[in-house]
Amino acid sequence: KASLNFSLYNRYTIEVVERISTFENNVSTSRPENVGTNTTTGFEANGKYAPSKWFSINGDFNINYFSRKGIFEMTSFDFKGNRWAASLTTKIKLPAEFDLEISGDYRSKFKTIQNEIADNLFADLGLRKKILKGKVILNLSIRDVFASRIDQTTTTQPEFYLFNSRQRGRFVTFGISYGFGKGEAMQFSGQRR
Repeated sequence: KASLNFSLYNRYTIEVVERISTFENNVSTSRPENVGTNTTTGFEANGKYAPSKWFSINGDFNINYFSRKGIFEMTSFDFKGNRWAASLTTKIKLPAEFDLEISGDYRSKFKTIQNEIADNLFADLGLRKKILKGKVILNLSIRDVFASRIDQTTTTQPEFYLFNSRQRGRFVTFGISYGFGKGEAMQFSGQRR
């Protein structure tokens, strides 16, 4: 079985929320500001391929071009740019009713009013087991398996230069879900909501 979906979109946003940085007395401060407009036009494709009952693969690709316009602190910041993202998730049914899920994501670099946000590549891994006729689901997941999810922001302004790097690192969760009544337990994804 296979499915493939395509979509085109256009989005116009006013008073876009941007993180604005200032640097005074050797202290940098970042705060959200509503600044200008953003016109985004993009293309998204996603699909699923399941060649057998024990294996499936899902993919998503999104690319968009944007035009930012506005004035901040009496300076025009009109600029254009693009960004794209891709994700791939594989699900494998293993013996003894275990399910394995492997996912990878890539997010391209992009520009904001003051910043350049670096690209990002990371992978997650999950293992799930149903027991007691599906009443209980055990889920072990590892987020950012290779500890490669590093958020980097570079701010270059006439008066200052800032570089910020943040990494949460590998994160392991274990979840237990129990279903009451006649239904099966809901699946625990281990992701932040």
